[in-house]
Amino acid sequence: MVITLTGLPPHISQTDELYPAILGSYPVRRYVWEQEYNADSYLQVLNTYSGHIALNPSVRTRLFEGIRALIDTRFGGRIRKGYLSLLYVAQKRNP
Repeated sequence: MVITLTGLPPHISQTDELYPAILGSYPVRRYVWEQEYNADSYLQVLNTYSGHIALNPSVRTRLFEGIRALIDTRFGGRIRKGYLSLLYVAQKRNP
């Protein structure tokens, strides 16, 4: 698998101010990245999502077969999925 870190899009700032009364000011770091998957590894990820887990097993099997066929036939066996990870670094204020 390949993980590629990319720069932040221009509309995403490096810091935000959230809950200042409780935590004071603290930085929020945003990391935009992509992960490349083959059909097997992507289906393993999908199988961790509660919406997919809740599906009737026969429905989930048909869905995953369709996704596998798309990845293998229309996308050359590999896809890339974008992610946004947020890191909040805060310390509770003294009362």
